[in-house]
Amino acid sequence: MTLARPSPHAAGEDDTRVREVALALPLHRGMAMRMRMPVLGAVFAIMLPAACYGVCGDGVVDQGEWCDDGGNNDYDLCCTSSCTPIDGDGDGICDAVDTCAWFPTSGPARLTEIGLRISGLATPIGDERFRFTGRIRIRDDGFIDPAVVGVRFGMFSWATSSSDPKAGTAPLVAAHVPGGRGWRSRPDRGLWMFRDSRGRNGGITRVTLKRFDPDPIIESPSQVTFAFEVVGRRGRYTITPEMVKQAKDPLQQEPYGQVWMEFGLGDPLDAVAPCNQRLLPWGNAPNYSCAFSTNGNVLVCSDPPPVGPCHVGDPLDLTVCELLAVAHAEDAYRAANGTYFDGPCAELPGYTPTDPGYTFLDYGMTCSLYVTANEFRVSITNPFVYGACDYVSSQPAPYDVTCW
Repeated sequence: MTLARPSPHAAGEDDTRVREVALALPLHRGMAMRMRMPVLGAVFAIMLPAACYGVCGDGVVDQGEWCDDGGNNDYDLCCTSSCTPIDGDGDGICDAVDTCAWFPTSGPARLTEIGLRISGLATPIGDERFRFTGRIRIRDDGFIDPAVVGVRFGMFSWATSSSDPKAGTAPLVAAHVPGGRGWRSRPDRGLWMFRDSRGRNGGITRVTLKRFDPDPIIESPSQVTFAFEVVGRRGRYTITPEMVKQAKDPLQQEPYGQVWMEFGLGDPLDAVAPCNQRLLPWGNAPNYSCAFSTNGNVLVCSDPPPVGPCHVGDPLDLTVCELLAVAHAEDAYRAANGTYFDGPCAELPGYTPTDPGYTFLDYGMTCSLYVTANEFRVSITNPFVYGACDYVSSQPAPYDVTCW
């Protein structure tokens, strides 16, 4: 605090007359504004350092601000002039780098059987490599040729804390691999491949999509499933063990982190092309894990391992597969005995319950069987699937299976 010079008024003048004070308030860092305020008594100039106050637009994220891109606020699709995020789908990733900013009109894709491997994390930054694999399931009428429109891929590190509800989302890769150059396709074989040894789009050097025929879960004229692989190198991925610390339970009050993955067809600005997002690790399931190698050089994240008659690990796919296994056993029982089996699912002849290898708050998959003279209904709940999945024998395929 700096005191001003004494009042120029002669001593002995009326000390109760109104005087003025000069108060310095911050506008931007290194700048100040003077306010003259009437006070009683001597004149004081109170100088407060500008760094004590945060001002939206100074390019520094201060307390109470979600972002601050300085003069780019309102213009970069990331931060508004009031220092709040421009985030159309509310996922914590600003629209400028979000490769799947909203659910497309063709319906969201489903990403399953996910695997992620990042190497080079312990060596000098700039030589990291990644490999992202899985399955993408979309509506058949939502398929667009990747050799023409390309694919989009995003990888972000995301962390949260109960003491700091603001999510810090750091983009590691946010890329659109355009169609045309570098693509080869064999639609008759359901195969699309992209190669670019220079990695000119986000470091991505290879993309492969291979159509499943038949679909591994349910054959449906309205759905199509592709196995995919995205490979990249020469990255700068700052990921630490704390960034992928798994949640111990849904209500935990300690920080945890995840790697946010996005993949889809077409351009990120395309509101029709299908895409979706996945978090690794997911929830508190031990099989949705991320683990570092002993020397910290490699990070591996994966979905639960494939189990059951359909050899899948995704909880929803596993639930639907289990539902169909019960239904097929019930149909076989009626064909052999003339009536439907009426009892617990676990006692249905020809059906062996699948152990998914995980529980949620000590709850696993549960199966219920409801039988009448002319039809039966199977209902299965999975702690990692919202709601339940039902099979009704009187409904024609594929409408005999519903998940809600």
